[in-house]
Amino acid sequence: MIIKPLPSEVKAYISAAQGTPTPNQVIKELIENALDANAKNIEIDITSPFSFKVKDNGIGIPYEDLPNAIKRFYTSKISSLEDVKNIKSLGYRGEALYSISLVSKLTIKSRYEKEEVGGLLKSVEGKITVHKPFPFNKGTLVLVEDLFFNFPARRKGLKESKFLSFVKNLLLAYYLVYDVSFTLKTKKELFNLPFLSFKEKLNFIFQGKSFETIKGKYFSIFYTSEKIKGLENLFIVNKRPMDFKIFENKFLKNIKNFYKNIIVILDIPPAYIDIHISPYKDKFEFTSKAIEDLIKEELKDIFGKKVYPFYSKERFLLKEEQENIFDLKLLGYLDEDIIVGYTKEYVYYFDFHLIFEIYNSVFLNLDEKTACKYALVKKGKMSLEEIKEIILEVLSSGQITCPHGRPLFVKFPKKDILKKLGR
Repeated sequence: MIIKPLPSEVKAYISAAQGTPTPNQVIKELIENALDANAKNIEIDITSPFSFKVKDNGIGIPYEDLPNAIKRFYTSKISSLEDVKNIKSLGYRGEALYSISLVSKLTIKSRYEKEEVGGLLKSVEGKITVHKPFPFNKGTLVLVEDLFFNFPARRKGLKESKFLSFVKNLLLAYYLVYDVSFTLKTKKELFNLPFLSFKEKLNFIFQGKSFETIKGKYFSIFYTSEKIKGLENLFIVNKRPMDFKIFENKFLKNIKNFYKNIIVILDIPPAYIDIHISPYKDKFEFTSKAIEDLIKEELKDIFGKKVYPFYSKERFLLKEEQENIFDLKLLGYLDEDIIVGYTKEYVYYFDFHLIFEIYNSVFLNLDEKTACKYALVKKGKMSLEEIKEIILEVLSSGQITCPHGRPLFVKFPKKDILKKLGR
């Protein structure tokens, strides 16, 4: 027999190698489990990126279920495909504790809220060494020790400072959208996030500095022009922290000139997004293009009217069109290089080769020769929506001519055109 099933120990080893790629993801999974257990107080104690514990006062794990907690595909959070499509819990796959147990020495202490006595579970490389009754307060404590002791290559190159920075910003994201308090203890400091109202939390996170607020149907945005030390930009979708680059790539690449720190919170019906594209639940795709387009248009409209006025008027050369230009609609190509578009007041003819060349040079940092070649390669191969984003990005930077003085566009007032037509 040439094709045969893998032995169980080989499958476990491969799963351990692939399932938990970084200590960042391990501690994130443990915090999410605590939040899913309706914890109101969560304590994190970090000895190193490879040894830490997370304690909560949530509902706890029944004694008989403790061994199941580290079995693959065992979960208390979903029971049907419909649950997956409308998922509201942070964890659900039954993979987290299973994967963590395979690459660490794991201890779980817990007492289920409806039971009198708690339980203790210990495992090494996924094999249970202890399971017995144990006196414990309501809630759960998970202790991860010697993470990746059986995969020493995973320990190389990890900086403890970056790990701690990741944990702090992760806690800030959850802190904003959950009614919870956090305590983070490390070798050098004690970091507390106390119970506060939402407004008080924002003031706490922005460290008392002034910030602006923008509200939409599906989103809330908070930003400041003052840099907050140690705070990264936060993007939270349905109470899940996401990679902030997703927000910039999907929505508003050109807003980065207007803030030093920004927090974006999206609240979308679960059926309209797919969070299953990444096992670490830090990426998503829309399942409804209508919802995606609605959010994009609302964001562009709000930011076009509220944020761009903060931009230097000396650099934004389209002074009389600051409001109007963001309503630009493109009709298509006049020839290979000329794009025709219009707004409420003007008809535009854009030299797209020049605009794309400047975009490549200024925003992608390509040299002049490479920028020109790339513009030629992309000619006729981009959608009007992609072209529109590039046009707005270049114009909002203040560019209206190329370095040699050639105009990027010409425009004609619609009223003059209508007049010539006798309208």
